[in-house]
Amino acid sequence: MNGRSIVLLVAVLSQASPASAQERRVNTNYLRADARLQARVQVDPDRPSLTHILGRLREATGLDLTLDQNLQDHRPRFGRVQPARRGYLAWQLLELVAEKGLEGGEWKPTPRGFYLVGKPLARPHTDAEEPPSLTQPLLLSLTAFAGVVASLAVLRWLTGAGRKSGRKDDGAASAPPSPPVPD
Repeated sequence: MNGRSIVLLVAVLSQASPASAQERRVNTNYLRADARLQARVQVDPDRPSLTHILGRLREATGLDLTLDQNLQDHRPRFGRVQPARRGYLAWQLLELVAEKGLEGGEWKPTPRGFYLVGKPLARPHTDAEEPPSLTQPLLLSLTAFAGVVASLAVLRWLTGAGRKSGRKDDGAASAPPSPPVPD
């Protein structure tokens, strides 16, 4: 095999093998370079939903952002999103959405925007499957504890246990002392 044959073989093999998901994620310059995706977008930082993020992106860019048919039930969990003072660039959020819970997630250009393709990594979940928040039970427990402490304090005050010990409360303390009797 001569040098030219090897170069030709390498070129053919590189075109035949599909790009890996990591290579596709790295090659998102088409999103970054799109002037329509330079808009700043604010999102709810506390566990935003895919619907919320896409809605905010549509508002800011005016683009149609749609999901491939197999992603209609895709509900990725974004967790807490760090708030950005000036908001995120639209392309940053598109990259986040394409990477979250998808294998080979990629935004494909359309005449009026983009549509998301990829394979979901996990089965769709509903809000009922969300792990319970610890905030509500903790708040209820603290409120109950504060109520018990307040009740005990009032009860102690009413029964006199909270008054100073050794103090007579029979009214004799209000009479003036009698003078000493001479012998």
